[in-house]
Amino acid sequence: MLAISDVFYISHTKNICHVESLDAFLRYVNVIMPLINSLSNLTFFVKNTDARYLLVNDNLAKRCGMQCVKSIIGKKSEEVYHYDLGLGYSEQDEEVMCKNRAVVNRLELHSYSSGVLGWCLTTKMPVSLESGEMVGVVGISVDLQEERLIRQNINTKLKLVKNYIDENFCSDIKIKELSSVAEMSTSQLNRYFKDIFQITPQKFIQKKRLELAIDLLRNQLSITEIAAECGYSDHSAFSRKFKELTTMSPTDFKNMMYK
Repeated sequence: MLAISDVFYISHTKNICHVESLDAFLRYVNVIMPLINSLSNLTFFVKNTDARYLLVNDNLAKRCGMQCVKSIIGKKSEEVYHYDLGLGYSEQDEEVMCKNRAVVNRLELHSYSSGVLGWCLTTKMPVSLESGEMVGVVGISVDLQEERLIRQNINTKLKLVKNYIDENFCSDIKIKELSSVAEMSTSQLNRYFKDIFQITPQKFIQKKRLELAIDLLRNQLSITEIAAECGYSDHSAFSRKFKELTTMSPTDFKNMMYK
């Protein structure tokens, strides 16, 4: 009998799930589905290269208003969610597979069971054979809010702030700018942001810069060039912050991850 480790493993350095075969992967994931289904604050799925569902947990079916998981199998996200919302999910799945690159702990607004939009942390990994052939994508989203405590107006304002940071995090963003975007006081913004995301707006900006830096380290760019791309005035300040957040210098990190 094959052990799970004989069928698939996750490359922690590249966030890729390598499998012996997609069918074998699905069989072994099915073994732990009762455990996954016991967790009411997450959604889980495996899709094929056409971004069609092959396996989902009970909570995902519930979110989509389906009576059972079999009603979702073979469909794309835009066929089971609101079209625009689902199309965004499918496009993200296809990007993960096309670039062979994971989405890790991305903040997103998802439709909760009642239909309200709540914040989630989403991770998606490409699934490939040892040969490198792409066979699918596996994903999980964890709720960050209790549904009964969701305040839609606050989430809408925080989405404006997140979008602003996403578009401008490489510039010198002041908290007053974000307060203006949210139409909140700085204390309100800090409180709501940290209550939901467990991180301050300033730390979130650092997180975005770090994610960009890690992505740029894949390329043949100098540390000085990467520092400038990430909004740092000099490479020394960038290197200090990078080591503070990862315990490694950018060069050491690149040698470990991409060599």
